[in-house]
Amino acid sequence: MKKITIALSVALAGCGGTVVSDRPVTVHKPVAQPCVAGARPVEVVPLKQRIEDGEWAELDIKQKAAHVAKQALDLRTYGEQLNAVTGGCR
Repeated sequence: MKKITIALSVALAGCGGTVVSDRPVTVHKPVAQPCVAGARPVEVVPLKQRIEDGEWAELDIKQKAAHVAKQALDLRTYGEQLNAVTGGCR
């Protein structure tokens, strides 16, 4: 009888604890944002498409150098604009 009493008291001791209630918790979920700010810049037309072969052959070396320099400047400007537009993608 003593053993049954001890067993029942141990079993009922677990029921006398504090009652736990669920509390609502706010969880912030990350939302994907577009990393492109604005429109992409217009791609640079390659020099070979802007000037035909016959016209290129008639140009002297200074004119050819001017066209190549303008192409390089256009490509650099395009790269800087593209970097500015997509800077948030990192």
